[in-house]
Amino acid sequence: MKATGRPALADRRLWETRHNHYVNVLCEALSLLRRKDSLPEDELELNRELWFCILTARRGLDPSGRFPLPVPEGQNLPDPNAAATQPHDRKKPDFQWIHDDPQEPDPRYGVRSFAVECKRLGKKTEGGLVLNKEYIDNGALRFRSPEYRYSHYLAEGAMIGYVQTMDPEAIHSEVCQQAATAQLPILQIGPEGWKPQATTQLAHRFQRPFPRSPFDLTHLWLDIRDMPVRATGPGKQNKPETRRPRRKRR
Repeated sequence: MKATGRPALADRRLWETRHNHYVNVLCEALSLLRRKDSLPEDELELNRELWFCILTARRGLDPSGRFPLPVPEGQNLPDPNAAATQPHDRKKPDFQWIHDDPQEPDPRYGVRSFAVECKRLGKKTEGGLVLNKEYIDNGALRFRSPEYRYSHYLAEGAMIGYVQTMDPEAIHSEVCQQAATAQLPILQIGPEGWKPQATTQLAHRFQRPFPRSPFDLTHLWLDIRDMPVRATGPGKQNKPETRRPRRKRR
């Protein structure tokens, strides 16, 4: 049986309300993150800081708890179209909102995940990691890859970009070049343009070889270039990131 609709909500406005809430929480959380005195350099540590900001933002924007809590580093939902566990079932977006659509006739398809992936942006690290290439290859492409299938059965998802170094326009150029190499559309900058020391919104739409398609990916880039870098532990200094696989991926 195939899932129905995009998504199968009785009123499209209901989904738009949910989607807008998710994006608003992310924007407010990034604003809270930007107000901190310092931030760690490592991606996993940045995500940890962002998680607590997401919880604060979510309570402020939804004090009655109308919408679900997001989940950090949780596995993709099992695929109801598969007879057994699939590789993409075990993949873990950095954050995801899981909600139930009571209007979906088949409850197996009623539970959906709005996935969020986070990456650093800027110049090549001392450890040799090309951040702006990673943003596409191990970020945006996970929403199109059959191996990852982030936001499976939803037509929207989001990415967070931590702008640590380089001019945003230069980052945008490199990211768009990598997107073109991967046969993804370039990222369109929002009508408000670049926002120094704040969050800039970008977006693009692309086709996927699985439901739902076409897919809209929202990008939120937070400019933290001027913020002091904090050591990640007592008596420790931040170390350059290497190309070793991240421990959370399977």
